[in-house]
Amino acid sequence: MILGWLSPGSFVLHVLLSWIFVSKLNLGIPGAMGALILSSWLVIIGEFVYVLGGWCPDTWTGFTLASFADLFPALKLTISSAVMLCLELWYYAVLVLIAGYMENAATEISAFSICLNIIAWDFVLCIGFSAAISVRVANELGRGNDKAAKFSIKVVISTSICIGVFFWIICLVFGHKIGFLFTSDEEVAKSVSSLSVLLAFSVLMNSIQTVLTGIYFHRKPS
Repeated sequence: MILGWLSPGSFVLHVLLSWIFVSKLNLGIPGAMGALILSSWLVIIGEFVYVLGGWCPDTWTGFTLASFADLFPALKLTISSAVMLCLELWYYAVLVLIAGYMENAATEISAFSICLNIIAWDFVLCIGFSAAISVRVANELGRGNDKAAKFSIKVVISTSICIGVFFWIICLVFGHKIGFLFTSDEEVAKSVSSLSVLLAFSVLMNSIQTVLTGIYFHRKPS
């Protein structure tokens, strides 16, 4: 429930700070990054206050030495997970770097960045389904109700595929106009249009594999 309040609050704060830093203070990209960092901290601070403020007494009883039990296995899992997440983010940066060596690099990087933003929108939407299905499957398997877990998997995969197909059609039908949502430069928009088919299939595949990842993490045997 607390995340249901903190997430919209972080979004509203992000929009407000972006407007102040970019439009009013003319800080440009540093201002946009500052707004993102400050709004992201709202979720962390909010959860910290919620836990330590006594609103969840059944799960937080204070600091004890038991908190350090099995610390190293958890640390090992954390490091491996961090490496995977870093690699996922770094390969976008590598692709942008490679685009910088192409002919007419400024246009290509701009077009590529637009495509990455669209994919990121779809990814954020699907990662919500991924988190939801991972929790749902874990709960149902914990109850020993495998039929409910299978039904939940079918529902969330069907929903994600429908959303992916919707955006796939949007990218194919309006691929020649999508670029103008981000820029008025005709060359950049034309470059985005040339990538629209690849973008459409990337969005479609991304909507499926993200949800399947959430299912896998809670179906694999321990």
